[in-house]
Amino acid sequence: MGDIKADSDGLVLVQRTTDPLTGESTIVLIPDENKARAGQHEQAFRFAARDEETQYAELVRSGMALTQEQLDREKEKLREQDLREKYAEAISCIFYALRNGEMNQSKLIEYWQKNQANYDTSNREVKQALKQLAGICWTVKKGVDNARIYRLIP
Repeated sequence: MGDIKADSDGLVLVQRTTDPLTGESTIVLIPDENKARAGQHEQAFRFAARDEETQYAELVRSGMALTQEQLDREKEKLREQDLREKYAEAISCIFYALRNGEMNQSKLIEYWQKNQANYDTSNREVKQALKQLAGICWTVKKGVDNARIYRLIP
């Protein structure tokens, strides 16, 4: 990968999401900051849902450019999706631990220690997931002695 990146004149990261409710696809184009050409900037396009009867030309014509606000929302969705994939096993552990209510970080780590044979994750990953996915998968509030108290987002 390093050789390809070094030898290229321009790089653009292409990421795609599909809305599970509507079937619409969104393509996000993000130029590499070190390899971007003059005038290149982030862009996103939304396309209609595709099924067996949708012709390719019709699908292409359905594309519309997103506003900066919409692009920012799509990038946030992609970031959340990446975090959920990266910490999938830690999330499973935390969800199970929090299934009956709230818990502080120490209790969550105790739960992981007792059940670590059931999860392919480390103590460090659980702590990172707690931090990275706060506000996405669970809420955090301050408890006694500044302890962090976690609760699943309904």
